[in-house]
Amino acid sequence: MVYMGNEVKINAILKAVGKAGTLIDIGCSRGYMAKAFLDNNQVSKCYGLNPEIEIVSPELLKNPAFTFYKANLVDFVFPQNYEVVIYTAVHHRVFETYGRDIALNVWKKVIDACDKTVVFETGMLVEKGDDFVSELAKHYASDSEYLDEVFSVVGNRLLGVDEIIKLPVRGATRTVYKLTLSEAR
Repeated sequence: MVYMGNEVKINAILKAVGKAGTLIDIGCSRGYMAKAFLDNNQVSKCYGLNPEIEIVSPELLKNPAFTFYKANLVDFVFPQNYEVVIYTAVHHRVFETYGRDIALNVWKKVIDACDKTVVFETGMLVEKGDDFVSELAKHYASDSEYLDEVFSVVGNRLLGVDEIIKLPVRGATRTVYKLTLSEAR
């Protein structure tokens, strides 16, 4: 099936995650990722979180297996835990808008709401032409230092980190990661 948006990225994530009971797509936008998981029968229940409902696909909003949360992630209280959390291209925007401390607290909240797998992607310092880069550069000397801190927040629940796909973004390469978590909290 072809999805509008980045079909190569979506298909790589579908393959890396496999089947799951519940999934939440944080910053779901139009809902391409949620739709892909539902269309391929890879989840039984899917959730989307976004500050604007107007951009979410009307078809997806009508799907009884999809629940939408209209909220700002910073203020959102997860009503349950999810087997899989999709957290792609959101973290660096939280960092840019709210700063390092809030971004790391939000990341911890995301980890706490996940039972098994987090798909994670963030903007990097080596990217060109975006405001988040200057905010990241205030705190980190390199992308590896930045990612080390982000992954250290997961703590002893982090069982593994796998690269799903590398994508060209703003003159750099951005990696989409699969974080495997232990269920112990």
